[in-house]
Formats: sequence, C-alpha cells, structure tokens
Amino acid sequence: MMNIAYRLLLTVTATSLLLIIFVVQKGYTLGYFFAKCAYLATLPNAVSYILYLLVPIALSGLSIYLSRYLGKDEFKAGQVVEVDHGNPDFD
Repeated sequence: MMNIAYRLLLTVTATSLLLIIFVVQKGYTLGYFFAKCAYLATLPNAVSYILYLLVPIALSGLSIYLSRYLGKDEFKAGQVVEVDHGNPDFD
C-alpha cells in the first residue's frame, strides 16, 4: 500500500510541474484563483509564481522523506550478472 501511495505522490509531483508551466504562461496569479480574498489580489505576480514553485519542491521533499519507509532492497555480491538498458532502442 505504501508503494502505491509513494508512486502516486511522485506522479502528482511531476504533473504539478506541467500545471505550473501552464498557469505561469497564462499569467494566472493567486488573486485569479481566490478572487474573494482581496489581499491575494494585491500581491505582486512574482509572489504567486514563487508560491507555485514551492508546491513541487515541498512535494519532492515529502517524497524523499517518505522514501525511508519503503522496503529495503539489497543485492548480494554475485547476484547481479549484467546491467542493460531498460529500452533496447539505445543499443
């Protein structure tokens, strides 16, 4: 169960970068998403963009922290015979 939650967190982290690129490209600030909060509308655009960037950084930090609770895989001497590319297109 922890492995599935961890993979989901990594997927959300990677996808959030794409979402941030879209939001910054369109020029959406926090005031756009929270129109009822007058304080957010007065913030400079750079503050919104920095906060957007902090989301994937925080999610990455969370995933690194949670990685200690994943299972431990160990390789003993002589177990690994050869390491190949995962995709044969690189041959």
